[in-house]
Amino acid sequence: MKAAIIGAGRVSTEHIKAYEAAGVPVTAICSRTKYGAAKKAEEMGIEVTVYDDVHEFLTNEDFNVVSICSPPELHCEHVIMCAQAGKHMAIEK
Repeated sequence: MKAAIIGAGRVSTEHIKAYEAAGVPVTAICSRTKYGAAKKAEEMGIEVTVYDDVHEFLTNEDFNVVSICSPPELHCEHVIMCAQAGKHMAIEK
């Protein structure tokens, strides 16, 4: 299993920590900006591919589970997109 994160806010920090504790590598982070995604990766000390486009992010075959840590109003859209891409999901709220 390999994981990825949508959203680079406070909640994503806890998801990354949980994956690390379980021995699951996080390979990608998608945020509104590549800068935000890269900043979260640097803060967490992980090397990932960063994205600012969810469609492009979901074409990456290097992960099979996505933590959706985006703002609540985007959850439905992101869940549908992840499901259509064949990804497993962990969803906040």
